[in-house]
Amino acid sequence: MDYYEILECTREDTYDTIKKSYRRLALIYHPDKNPEGEEQFKKIAEAYEVLSDDSKRKTYNRDGLYFESTKPAFKTFNEVFSEMPEEVTDAMKILVGKMNNSKEYTLLKLVYKSMPVQARDNMSMKTKHFVQDNNVSTELVDILKPLFKI
Repeated sequence: MDYYEILECTREDTYDTIKKSYRRLALIYHPDKNPEGEEQFKKIAEAYEVLSDDSKRKTYNRDGLYFESTKPAFKTFNEVFSEMPEEVTDAMKILVGKMNNSKEYTLLKLVYKSMPVQARDNMSMKTKHFVQDNNVSTELVDILKPLFKI
């Protein structure tokens, strides 16, 4: 879902332009005026929520998505991981070890190695930002590291 496309804006548009577009589209798709526009109205509201906040917009522009980790329906990786019993983390380590030696993963490594360096660097940077922005536990990162050694 491209928030700029939803709001009929561009990345270069100012906050005022985005706000005007939001207001115009919200009036068109508001469920009170357009009962069939409820889903589109929700998308417009979500897009405006992200693009109207400088910090969220910067994250969205950098990563191409915005993940709101403070919503009650979601828990950060850190919270989920800290609740896992030791048996689960041990099982994860075994699973990662098996995945690391699989034919499928070997194929993925070959595809990754064949990608242009700039694309690999971009992928690594986005992963690093995701880990930082979502407070992914270092313990979980350490368990998963073998999968990312190429």
